[in-house]
Amino acid sequence: MLVVVIVLPSSPVYRGDCHLKIDKVQALSYAQHTRQLISCGGDGGIVVWNMDVERQEHHCRKCGKAVCGKCSSKRSPIPLMGFEFEVRVCDSCHEAITDEERAPTATFHDSKHNIVHVHFDATRGWLLTSGTDKVIKLWDMTPVVS
Repeated sequence: MLVVVIVLPSSPVYRGDCHLKIDKVQALSYAQHTRQLISCGGDGGIVVWNMDVERQEHHCRKCGKAVCGKCSSKRSPIPLMGFEFEVRVCDSCHEAITDEERAPTATFHDSKHNIVHVHFDATRGWLLTSGTDKVIKLWDMTPVVS
């Protein structure tokens, strides 16, 4: 992924650690042609989400059976259903979920700065981010958003 970095005068460049989970979403952009949501976090994380999935609340995220925290303490990621991070599932689904079903479909990237604004140009596949550190970055997202 090509990144062009522009540092505005007298601004320190933040060097963050890579995180696998966005701490606090600061900016969003939707790539309509691919139905992918690009979220940027206060921890410098950039995540590309596949939005071509359905979501249900207060049920086993795999089978849809009503399940509460007392009924099942099992949790699992189900990326093919849009759940990149662990969500509640019933006991029988937890046993049935395969490793292939747990494989991530979102891609995670560390921007190395605290993002507060994002703009996605779908025609070029470019993502522009700016951060509290006064750094502007231009990302070539064509390998990721396709």
